[in-house]
Amino acid sequence: MSALAHDFSSALSPQAARSQQALRIAVIGGGAASAIQVGELLRRHRGPLSIDWYAGCAEPGRGVAYGTAHAHHLLNVRAAAMGLFADDTGGFLNYLHTRGMDVAGSDFVPRQYYGDYLQHAVQELIANAASNAEVRVHHESALALDNNAHGDYTITDSLQIRRRTDAVVLALGVLAPRVLPGVSAIALDSGRYIVNAWESRPRTSAETIVVIGTGLTAIDTILTLSRRYPKARIIAISRHGHLPGVHLEKPSTTYSAAADLLAALKEKPSLRDWLRELRTHTRHAPDWRAVIDAVRPITQAQWQRFDLVERRRFLRHLRTYWEIVRHRVPPAIAEQLAVLQASGQLTIRAARVAAVEADRDQLRVEITPRGSNQRTAVHADLVFQGVGLDTDVRSAAHPLLEHLLQHGHASADPLGLGLHTSDDGRLRRSDGNDWPNIWLLGPLLRGSAWECTAIPEIRSGAIRIAGAALHAEQWLNKQDRVV
Repeated sequence: MSALAHDFSSALSPQAARSQQALRIAVIGGGAASAIQVGELLRRHRGPLSIDWYAGCAEPGRGVAYGTAHAHHLLNVRAAAMGLFADDTGGFLNYLHTRGMDVAGSDFVPRQYYGDYLQHAVQELIANAASNAEVRVHHESALALDNNAHGDYTITDSLQIRRRTDAVVLALGVLAPRVLPGVSAIALDSGRYIVNAWESRPRTSAETIVVIGTGLTAIDTILTLSRRYPKARIIAISRHGHLPGVHLEKPSTTYSAAADLLAALKEKPSLRDWLRELRTHTRHAPDWRAVIDAVRPITQAQWQRFDLVERRRFLRHLRTYWEIVRHRVPPAIAEQLAVLQASGQLTIRAARVAAVEADRDQLRVEITPRGSNQRTAVHADLVFQGVGLDTDVRSAAHPLLEHLLQHGHASADPLGLGLHTSDDGRLRRSDGNDWPNIWLLGPLLRGSAWECTAIPEIRSGAIRIAGAALHAEQWLNKQDRVV
């Protein structure tokens, strides 16, 4: 925990004795999405409310993204836009200022500060909750979720404690990374192939290191490795060989033709038309970033208009390039990468990784360079997997997801983009029907919404879910409920 972190446990005591008439809502997840959802529920409720927050971790709210202790891991969004709530987007910047930090709204600050802020903000909300609200934070994970005859649900946690609830928000975050195809068991057993860079134990020395991936996760890994092994040669490999786009030093001005662009995109919902319009506008705009940012407000709605064929076509042909222009890095990060490349410490290669095998005291990474059919080999002392977001629940080692899928309570998105939901985020069962009071928030919504991982989309989703869940007071028959 950093110097800015707070004692979260001090705010976890119930604010009122649990009432049998309280609406019971469970929030499952330990990252930013779950913290924002708990906050919105506390801010918007009027009647008696009881929240069970299944964080599954020691520091609720930080998650993987904001749990880093490295100061060189920066937010990819400017500080002024990172407030916890949509009606207080400057809340994070104000938090930093009250702690004596000289930060401008246009700055990109360390992610650990945002984790501190998340915990602080939710801690305050819990501590100041109304007398008819309580929050119980469980550091155990939720393992099972089942429906009951009375219309409510039972959640079983990792201590095998069962609790009933009226509504559920699944804010599960990203899935744990899985080993890529082609990595041999011997390579894994050697300890030289690291699947999860955040959990790796540093080795004493390495001369050559391969990082698989060149996106945001890989960049975090590269910057950490360059400090841990300053004399090592780092080779980053991805199919396209491109690094993410770069933010300007100062925010882009609003795109002057945004209204015309959005009107054209809404009129032509096909992927081909989208691509044509974006190319035309970026060609004539002063800054391409402003064009991409202008599209963001309608991205979810447009994605939902694409049929399965169009979505599959996007994933096959355009996903990589969209990620490059949509998810950009701060200028300071780009400068560090440029220095590493200029010095020869970092090399970027466009190639497909075909296999990783043990080879004496090293690993042999077999790659097929882009534009070639011939394999070549790169030998490395260490190989780090940094391919980023995994949302394919079909083979995820996640007890709760396995339970939901096996019992037909949930269904997987056919393209491996999380769980299947309605357009408004209600979990869809295997029989094709939607649960009326189970919602999904965060990365596993990607199949239904695509744009769902960044704070603005999480904020708006949390508002929508809070409104629907708290409205449950009208459909809840408290006379028939078993407690």
